[in-house]
Amino acid sequence: MALLFLRAILSWIPVGDSVYGAVEFMTEPVIAPVRKIVDKIMPDSSLPIDISFIAAYVIVSIFELILSAV
Repeated sequence: MALLFLRAILSWIPVGDSVYGAVEFMTEPVIAPVRKIVDKIMPDSSLPIDISFIAAYVIVSIFELILSAV
């Protein structure tokens, strides 16, 4: 979950492509499936923020809560 948060922060500040690329490589498998679903639900969204990131963050948070309770 920390990597998702780091990706959000790095997307707003200029850093080297290799740093952002490494974080993107590690987080894209989580965000890409959510992005496909969000694009189907909201195909013409012109929001300035990435809703798929927020949804993925919430989903990962829920899974962490469930796993910590088990």
